[in-house]
Amino acid sequence: MTTRLKAITAAAAAGSLTLLGLAVAPAALAGTVSAAAHPIGSGTVKYHFNGKCLDDNHGSSANGTKVQIWTCNGHARSQKWTGYSDGTLRINGKCLDVTGNSTTLGAKVEIWTCNGGRNQKWRILQASQNDFGSIVGVGSGNALADPGQSNTDGTQLEMGRYLGDGTMQPWHVSFHNYPNP
Repeated sequence: MTTRLKAITAAAAAGSLTLLGLAVAPAALAGTVSAAAHPIGSGTVKYHFNGKCLDDNHGSSANGTKVQIWTCNGHARSQKWTGYSDGTLRINGKCLDVTGNSTTLGAKVEIWTCNGGRNQKWRILQASQNDFGSIVGVGSGNALADPGQSNTDGTQLEMGRYLGDGTMQPWHVSFHNYPNP
């Protein structure tokens, strides 16, 4: 190893290397910086039991806005969700979020600034060979639920017990690829 290469390697390890006048972190040099999440699809999320859609109350982008069921209205701004490669479901620049990072049954669901928390990561499952299934919170293992299987517009969603089969809280995510439905 040449003297110059040794000096560059030592500077990188110490975190004091500059390239083009900018400080470069050792992690960036090692290729350990993760790629940014990217969209994988967008559309509506519909509850199988009542045909209502996952809805951002009034199409708001304010932290703490409740996520509710509402009559589907043709891809309105309040009902157009986007799935991301990091497991988040987003709308109006915010993430679907379990309030207070809770892992308890009955925890309310809202939108919040995306922060990488496990309470904002979701798994979209499939029930048997159907085009629906549960949406399970990674942080809790509980499923996104419509309390009491309500038919009332404005009912805030919460986390319910996931029973493992995907039939108790069935959602159809229009942009999800369900194999062999």
